[in-house]
Amino acid sequence: MLKKLFDYFAHGIWEPATGVGARVVKYVLRRFVVAGRVFMRERMNMRAAALTYSLLLAIVPVLAIVFAVAKGFGLAEYIEDRIMVAFAQQPGVAETLMGFVEQYLEHSRGGVVLGFGILLLLWSVFSLADTVEGTFNQIWRVRRDRSIARKVSDYSAATLLLPIFLVLSSGLSIFLSSFAEGFSDVFLLHKGMRVALEFVPYVLMIVFCTLVFLLVPNAKVRWRSALVAGIPVGIVMQLLLYLYIDSQALITGYSAVYGSFAALPLLMLWIRIAWEVMLFGSCLCYVDQNMEHFFYGEDAPELSRLESDLLALRLTGFVCRKLKNGEEAPSFIELVEAVKAPEPVVWNVVGRLHMAGILEEAVPSVAKDDTAHYYVLLSLESLTVGEVLRRMDFLGHREDVTVEFAQSDYYKYRLATYEGNFADMKVWEMDEEKNNEKC
Repeated sequence: MLKKLFDYFAHGIWEPATGVGARVVKYVLRRFVVAGRVFMRERMNMRAAALTYSLLLAIVPVLAIVFAVAKGFGLAEYIEDRIMVAFAQQPGVAETLMGFVEQYLEHSRGGVVLGFGILLLLWSVFSLADTVEGTFNQIWRVRRDRSIARKVSDYSAATLLLPIFLVLSSGLSIFLSSFAEGFSDVFLLHKGMRVALEFVPYVLMIVFCTLVFLLVPNAKVRWRSALVAGIPVGIVMQLLLYLYIDSQALITGYSAVYGSFAALPLLMLWIRIAWEVMLFGSCLCYVDQNMEHFFYGEDAPELSRLESDLLALRLTGFVCRKLKNGEEAPSFIELVEAVKAPEPVVWNVVGRLHMAGILEEAVPSVAKDDTAHYYVLLSLESLTVGEVLRRMDFLGHREDVTVEFAQSDYYKYRLATYEGNFADMKVWEMDEEKNNEKC
């Protein structure tokens, strides 16, 4: 039975489905299976541990920023109520945390240098946001982070909108509860609205997670893919929040020994699990948007040197022909579609071409979004097949070792493989569709 189950997840879910129900089941399973493989391949569990540590270091500055913004709008007490609810079983923890926040704000206002305290607050929050963005970019195969100006504007907007979102979510629940009480005389309507109110926190969490998956990566994310990941992740995150609040009663026995510190291990565990769920959701969003580029959901196969060189030439030739014909430089997805290879394989080879100084990733000046495109760093007329192979040969070597190898007889034998018309052929001339005779 276990073997059949394993075979089904390895091969069965990739076979064509006949019925509507089977297609829906396979649609969901394929995405969750591939997202799990991407999660493990990118070692997101380790990234979740690092983000947990970063958030614990920045939790007081983050709350200080949130409270500073909330006070400006007269909404600080609503944020404080949410924190008190989160630590309902451990009120001492909430009081201690709020005391730290007040002291942090006082210290910021009384800094030795004018504005230094505020800058320290902003740096703590922006540093955490930058770490989160870098993790999401790793999942989305984005090598370029946002520009400094974009980071300042986007992170500032998120800092201003987060407390407003928290207050609006609380206010919406209160308003709907009061609205439902107005129909207390109508039993069925009142009962139905009370049941519907139970789903409001889930809907708000789904909206929040969807916006995170949509806006955090420095890539063009489709709404549908963000929502596909936001729905299950939002539900799980809300359940985790309820579980965390209810599970605080389990540590009352330790409070007599450890005091307020008894809540710390549970808080760290909850933050770690929450980060893992969010990162898995980002993997799910990425997989849903790029599902057609995964081949049976397999990880990147190990290429031989010959396969790696040939794929490097095909990718470089495709970029060169695009630029030679005056077309727009291709994006990563266009490269995957051009060579019909698994996207992890293409990603690895493109990375080697980037390190070899052949390809460069950049956003076009006339671009409508932040999608990166690939350009050739060398002249199209001087970029030959032999030049690409030579650069790939010495990729990663120290300069002194490279010079020693270049002067040896063995390197002369290696150069002999590049001699002739093939070595001098321009890379952009290697067009497989035209069946070039030289190639």
